[in-house]
Amino acid sequence: MNSLDAQPSEAEAPEMLEANNQPSIEVTSDSIWRLTEEVLLSLRAQATNQLRKQKRAGGLWLDDVTRAQARTIIAVRQLSETSPEGVTLKKLADTTGVTAAAASVMVDLLVKKMLKRTRSKSDRRSVLIRLDQDTATLFEITEQSLRQSVTSIGEELGPEKLREWHEILGRFSNSRRMIRGMHRQRRSFRTRRTRMMGRRPSGRTYIPPGSVRPSGASFLQARSPISQALFFE
Repeated sequence: MNSLDAQPSEAEAPEMLEANNQPSIEVTSDSIWRLTEEVLLSLRAQATNQLRKQKRAGGLWLDDVTRAQARTIIAVRQLSETSPEGVTLKKLADTTGVTAAAASVMVDLLVKKMLKRTRSKSDRRSVLIRLDQDTATLFEITEQSLRQSVTSIGEELGPEKLREWHEILGRFSNSRRMIRGMHRQRRSFRTRRTRMMGRRPSGRTYIPPGSVRPSGASFLQARSPISQALFFE
């Protein structure tokens, strides 16, 4: 047998690495994703069980509405962290990356179901949007369930492993933010270039569909906590 015959093929190489307890990056990445998916599904199942026990008859949750409606609800939840009184329609539209008119239509569909409108105490002319009490309570239930689940895991793993897990997740999150930031910059550059170069005969600047406020949806993806993002299929 010559030296060429002894060399493994490209298809066999990953298997040999696994046999030597040195899996390839591709194999490790796939395993990490599968394990992460398993953990997320377990957390979701636990939180959903708690919701079913306490959700009132006829009450709605993120699973009961469309994806676009769920994103609107999550955006209101996120923005309410810094604006407890409620959020303006303009701020909601900017965050979700849609026009004010589209945001208004979405809010109209969700008012008296999961959202409510209130008048600003500081400016009676300003209308604010916030979660209704039932929806806010359901978010609190899911977050409490997730905290309890993670606490139980931490007690089993021990404080050292829990800190390692926290550090790894933090690094992963920072890496994803950097990648999203680069993608936003590229999209913004392409949008500006299209606006400068793509003109219709009337002289108006042509803005392609989907290029409006690209940073809004990215903000929502970056800030959605696990207790909310879990409920997207």
